[in-house]
Amino acid sequence: MAAISVIAISLAVSGAAGARTPLADSQAQGLAARVTAPDECLGSWKGRPFWRVVAGIVARRDATWDFEQRLDLPRSKTTWPERRSRSCAYLEWSARLWKKRALHAWHTWAATRKSEGAIRFVFGPYAEQALAVARCESGASMTPRAMNGQYLGMFQMGEYARSRFGHGKTPLEQARAAYAYFRASGSDWSPWSCRP
Repeated sequence: MAAISVIAISLAVSGAAGARTPLADSQAQGLAARVTAPDECLGSWKGRPFWRVVAGIVARRDATWDFEQRLDLPRSKTTWPERRSRSCAYLEWSARLWKKRALHAWHTWAATRKSEGAIRFVFGPYAEQALAVARCESGASMTPRAMNGQYLGMFQMGEYARSRFGHGKTPLEQARAAYAYFRASGSDWSPWSCRP
């Protein structure tokens, strides 16, 4: 299961435009050579070469930061100093921490690619109301490609609203634009003909 998750994250990161690619073996070995660690961690650690452990931490950290950037979230602080390690246990803790963060960031990003997930992510406590409005405005499927004359998207925003608050092709972009419109209207649903 863990190997599949790491592969999925590596593929997602390497497949995205402008994203970092996983470290090549020679790059990872070079990075590990610059890291000082207790002697018991060097060579082979828990059946894996030390450089693979270091490469895994760096790859998961970079994947986390990449997904956080896509979601416009603040970057997770690094707790792992790349140049030194206190112990093998610290390396193991750091590897688990970044694996957990990378999976969480990936799952959050993946959820926002669907209409309901994007609305829940952007609207937070107003998510149920926003879902009701979007279902009424664009239909039960809440497709981002919904059209009704000049009104487009999940929230059927008109030309003026789109020019003022933005619009996009993805559910996340449309939810952010609708949220900006919602906030500008005093956090009520008066701009929409559908109400929660």
